[in-house]
Amino acid sequence: MDCRINAPVMRAQAILLLVAFGIALALAFTSLGGTPAYAATTTTTIPKDSVAMYRLYKPSTGEHFYTSNVKEKRILTQRRGWTFEGIGWYAPKTSETPVYRLRHIATNAHHYTTSTTERDALKKRGWKDEGIGWYSDDAQTIAVHRLAKPGAALVRAHHYTTDTNERNVLIKKRNWKSEGVGWYALAEGRSIKDGWVKQAGKWTYWLEGKQVKANT
Repeated sequence: MDCRINAPVMRAQAILLLVAFGIALALAFTSLGGTPAYAATTTTTIPKDSVAMYRLYKPSTGEHFYTSNVKEKRILTQRRGWTFEGIGWYAPKTSETPVYRLRHIATNAHHYTTSTTERDALKKRGWKDEGIGWYSDDAQTIAVHRLAKPGAALVRAHHYTTDTNERNVLIKKRNWKSEGVGWYALAEGRSIKDGWVKQAGKWTYWLEGKQVKANT
């Protein structure tokens, strides 16, 4: 019996095994929410030099809250009864138009505005200036709509969204009033916690607002 190793045959067998393994891995990956399955309906292309703005909701008060700070988001969702609703929008890292964040001292309600006049007026009415929360897109790419609920408690008196359908439902069916555009975003967000997003031509997996794996 000839027991010599046939190198070409072994190389061919190794290639076939690698191909089979790759196909199996891809199928498993897709079933777990990888790029092929995920990209069809829920992908987001993140603009360069952007900041993810997290959208949170507190069921006990009906208030929405927005922050780019991952630590703040985690404290609120893990210890303070807030629910993470996903990325509200993507803001520029900086611009000529800051969005000021204010907190009502008595109720802890938050309000956001690009207007220094509004900010200064609220400071005289029991609101604390918490500085710049984020920035508005000076190119005015995506409008962030500002809505008000007449007669509502202070903590849920305003709402902000890039979603025109959400805005229209609130106005037509929930008695909210449009106050125009609050500020502008670089891109719309996504109402999911985790997932694949495309940035600079590469797919990246984000978990709790952090990049955890790259798929090139």
